[in-house]
Amino acid sequence: MADFKYSYDDRDLGYIAKHASTINSVASILNAPALGIAGGIIREMTLERFDYPKDPIRWLSGPLKQFLTSAEFPSDSEFPYLPSYKRLSHDTISQHFARSNSLTKGHLMRPTWLDELDNPALLDVGIGNIKIRTAINMLHNYNQMFSNSDPLNLKQYNQRYDLLVQDLKDPNKDTTIKIAGLVAREGQEFFTNAMTPQRWAALSDDQRAAALVKYYAVGKERMEDDFARRGGNPNNYVPDFKGDGSDLYFYQPDTSPQGQQSPPNPQRLWNAFPSGPRTDVSPPDNSDSERRAALPDGDAGSDWSAAIRPNGAAATSAASSGVPQTVVDNASYLTANGVRITPRSIRSKETGERESDCPISRPSGSCGRGRRHFTGMRPFRRHRQRRHRTPATQQRLLMPCLSQVPFSRPSTSMCLQVRPTCSVPHFP
Repeated sequence: MADFKYSYDDRDLGYIAKHASTINSVASILNAPALGIAGGIIREMTLERFDYPKDPIRWLSGPLKQFLTSAEFPSDSEFPYLPSYKRLSHDTISQHFARSNSLTKGHLMRPTWLDELDNPALLDVGIGNIKIRTAINMLHNYNQMFSNSDPLNLKQYNQRYDLLVQDLKDPNKDTTIKIAGLVAREGQEFFTNAMTPQRWAALSDDQRAAALVKYYAVGKERMEDDFARRGGNPNNYVPDFKGDGSDLYFYQPDTSPQGQQSPPNPQRLWNAFPSGPRTDVSPPDNSDSERRAALPDGDAGSDWSAAIRPNGAAATSAASSGVPQTVVDNASYLTANGVRITPRSIRSKETGERESDCPISRPSGSCGRGRRHFTGMRPFRRHRQRRHRTPATQQRLLMPCLSQVPFSRPSTSMCLQVRPTCSVPHFP
């Protein structure tokens, strides 16, 4: 499916923005990236809006799918010759799910419409187009993950699969977000094993999100088949970032005849989170060379790679504002070693704003001054150490500047707030 030709619609981004706090909360509970959760949902919303209506079989069978996932024919009808039906029950869905477990892997990877008509557990429902079978499997994983607690309030569905299907269909419920979060968590575990934890962590936030969107789109069975088909070696396996799911995530529209260019999908999805999406903890060494080494041959310089943020939103803002790559790389190093660097504002020197105009107050526990302006012509240095200082005070004063070598002054400067959360890192 060539699903990479669509930009995210503003209405779908509005749904993500409305539920951004819920997505971040689910991501925090499950320790999964919020972009991977939102990316799978908005992919299905985008295709439902632009691509699926072009499939005549899909929209012609829509009413039948709605019926099969909402009602059933009673087996003990008093009027066997008259059409009658009742609401789909938990027991019936349980039977469908049990029968789906006996299907071959080939049928699970690519079920036909006949398979779906024979077993409604293979049908997808809701704005996230989540298969009923997948939702029940995620519920089982959730029960094992939280055997003594229920942080997402999903255990209410253990004996109510009918209610689970109903809530997945309801766009006002957050059940789709929670199940999508469990899919992202399962996908993250798959890629951690398929790529080794170090190689998975070396990918950027957008690459990890795109891989999880691909997992959401094609399913566990097809990803396991892809891993085996491509050698099954965790030391060199990389997901196909140009396949279903990843291509739509990385889509960047062409420049319009008027010279205007819409932002790429990763940036638009990131901007849908008012306070930013919850991302993974940075790996120990997240250098650009390792990130490119993790890419398949020929992809390091592809068009979509320009849209990848080396270190989340801060790196995107830095790259777009002209801050040298040295500063970006050093910021990644500090973040990887426990220093929190949060972009607060980007101001151009042409605007004439004073340093005091930067809206950053001195935080408690900050190193030295509460703000640092990383501009040009500032070589690597350390603060002078005074005598009779406590180790904690010396630790704060030994915070190095992000720039190791002199460089030409850029046209803009970035105000960064630096908060050490562990021992101060030292550059090698």
